Amino acid sequence: MPAGPAKGGAGTPNPADSLPRLGAAATTGKVTAIDANSITIQAGVLGGDKAPAATFAIDAKTVIYERGTSKDSATYKREMDDFLAKLAYADPNSATVYLAPEPYERVALRLSDVTTGVLVAITPNTADPKTAATIFVARP
Repeated sequence: MPAGPAKGGAGTPNPADSLPRLGAAATTGKVTAIDANSITIQAGVLGGDKAPAATFAIDAKTVIYERGTSKDSATYKREMDDFLAKLAYADPNSATVYLAPEPYERVALRLSDVTTGVLVAITPNTADPKTAATIFVARP
């Protein structure tokens, strides 16, 4: 009697293998210092006194933004459909990172719009983790 495929071997798809590999995760915290080329945060959601500090360089490619108005449902649905179609055909061995669309518009900010004490989420540049790729500013 012929043996079937080995458990977990060829012919047994693993759903996790079909997803693209993700890049760096965001670091969240409270802004404690800002200068022309860097931003320092107290890591952790509340930026408590015991939380470690993290400093990120800012360059011309750093995107700084806050949440704007919600996208209309038709636009968001179209963006989500496009995203899901890309995932369906993604090469699991590709270094490409696919990000789901956001349900709201982004409002561009300048570094001068960011103040100490505000909460941020900083996603580092995958090529240089000490440089911020994006800074999301959470406003109350």
